[in-house]
Amino acid sequence: MMNKQQCPVCGEQNNCGLEESKLKNCWCFHIGGIPQTLLELIPQENRGKSCVCERCIRKYNK
Repeated sequence: MMNKQQCPVCGEQNNCGLEESKLKNCWCFHIGGIPQTLLELIPQENRGKSCVCERCIRKYNK
């Protein structure tokens, strides 16, 4: 079972600023969005439960 601190794509820490600090700011607000096709790679049972990490987004966008 995934926790909110794990990336649903790779399983590593997602460093979610919203979860970690309860602030209304996170690195993901400045990365330019998460491609829909990357979101579709998340297994159905893990969708909407945690944030994709910056590393996976950057890797996917290359």
